[in-house]
Amino acid sequence: MMSSFFSFFSFFSSSFENGFEIDFLSVCVLNAIKLSYAVVLLLMSLTFLNVRVQRLDSISKNVSSTSTMFRPKSIGFFHPFTSDGGGGERVLWQFVKLMREKYPTARVVIYTGDKCDDGKRKKKLILERAKERFGLDIDIDDDDDDDNNSDNNKNRRRGTIEFKRVYFRTLSQSKWYPVATILGQMFGIVVVAVEAISGFAPDVFVDTIGAAWAYPFIRFFCGESTKIVSYVHYPTISSDMRERVQKGSLMYNNRVFFAKIPILKQIKIVYYTILMSLYGYCGGNFADVIVVNSTWTKNHIDRLWGAFAKRRARRTKKKLAPRRANEGEAIVVYPPCDVSSVELKVREESITTTKVLTTTTKLIQLKKRPPPSSLPDAAGDGDDDGDKEVKRSRQENNTPYVKKAKRLILGEYKVPHFSAIAVGQFRPEKNHKLLLESWKLMKTNVKTNKHPACEKAVLKLVGGLRDKNDLRRYNALKAVVKEMGIDDSVEFYHDVDNATLKELLQHSIVGLHAMTDEHFGICIVEYMAFGAIPIAHNSGGPKMDIVQHGVDGFLASDATSYAAALEGAFGMNDEKLREMIENGKRKSLQFSEESFNAGMYDALKTMGGFAP
Repeated sequence: MMSSFFSFFSFFSSSFENGFEIDFLSVCVLNAIKLSYAVVLLLMSLTFLNVRVQRLDSISKNVSSTSTMFRPKSIGFFHPFTSDGGGGERVLWQFVKLMREKYPTARVVIYTGDKCDDGKRKKKLILERAKERFGLDIDIDDDDDDDNNSDNNKNRRRGTIEFKRVYFRTLSQSKWYPVATILGQMFGIVVVAVEAISGFAPDVFVDTIGAAWAYPFIRFFCGESTKIVSYVHYPTISSDMRERVQKGSLMYNNRVFFAKIPILKQIKIVYYTILMSLYGYCGGNFADVIVVNSTWTKNHIDRLWGAFAKRRARRTKKKLAPRRANEGEAIVVYPPCDVSSVELKVREESITTTKVLTTTTKLIQLKKRPPPSSLPDAAGDGDDDGDKEVKRSRQENNTPYVKKAKRLILGEYKVPHFSAIAVGQFRPEKNHKLLLESWKLMKTNVKTNKHPACEKAVLKLVGGLRDKNDLRRYNALKAVVKEMGIDDSVEFYHDVDNATLKELLQHSIVGLHAMTDEHFGICIVEYMAFGAIPIAHNSGGPKMDIVQHGVDGFLASDATSYAAALEGAFGMNDEKLREMIENGKRKSLQFSEESFNAGMYDALKTMGGFAP
């Protein structure tokens, strides 16, 4: 009896202790959640007060101002990855240069994740890197130089360029979110943006990376006194992405795991639909100036942001900006491209005589020509007068067509006579594998068509490496080239400077680009500018804004069509080659840095009410 009692008591005691432990653990977890929630609220409150205090001075000045136009005293550029060296960075630095010229007294702050804690030395290093990569010379005024200025100059002192480091930049990278990547990056970009404005709250917040998710937080912390300028390179989420999931297409944003399982497929469709609505609300409802880089991007942004942007325009009844017929629609401003050398050549071309063009036509003879090593003997064919004419034309004529002929036939440069180039960061969406497949197919077809240009051609893959993932893809592509057996005709270049890139472009007759739904394609314009015939994917910005198939370039969609376009470009006759080069150069002038400056400044005035 006693043993039964003790056994019951021991069972009750152990149950009580286990229950007490469970209850105690639950209480600890609950208290930890409450504490975390309180800390988050406290941090947000402190950030709110900090930003609003920063804005008080600017708000009072704007209210007391009698001007009906907005003239910013401080401009913040949100671009955490300033050293990637891509098209987005070109837009950033050109935009910085534009605002420095238009508002010289404004304080310019660039929010970057790059190390800039060393002060003036690090600032100069970042700007020198931008000059080396893009050829942009941005004027900076150092504080130390003010001591040497007169009092009159001090009163007219130019604004400074500063860098504010954002330490949580890594949270916006996709590598941390293997699943629900867009949702994870949305959280990361909000954290980085809040960190940026807590360090400095500007009059104008310029977003050049498409961080629309952060706009509600920028508006909440900074208030209506801060204008949000959005330059969108591509929509973070679009109807095209949802349609690919619906069709079961396998791409970088739709893995086999989701494409083959119906329930996961439906979940992803709902997930994309919710994100599209949220993306439209964040962008259209809070951005004051909406600028996009291409017609393709405009169509998507207007579809996602348009309804919210129009309601905002009607609700706010802007006093600073006049009403537009297309109120709420994005304005297309093409990215700046380096076509300065082309403009010079076009001026030379304008005074070129018919005789020069005739001489050029004689030089450019690509079709059914023997290998380049036999060209000097074949060109003369025992005729000394012909050799003298070629030499005289080389000395007297310096048109782009003569230069192209020199590269292709006379062999003055230490590069293959027939080169193709593909410029683009080594990212998965750039689809380098498709280019390699088409290149191998073209080389295979050489066995049947026996064309010397295709046989001697070399492909140069040029791009930047952002991180270790890009480096892995870079090495993987090298391995693929060896497996395909085309390593003798494919060369790799990474992180080249602006001078080297120009040299590679000058030595190329074909420029390749294979990204599907590319938003614009700056490198395609550069191909045209340097006299290389572009072959781009038949979609997105290249199709809508840049390449007119068969006129100034070619459009392709798979390895077969790319290979056919390569054979057509390398085997083109002299008249067609000259005409296509002319058309490409003329088209490239539409995307100059001057056109970007004029278009962007007009957008700031018409949508944001910026003072001239």
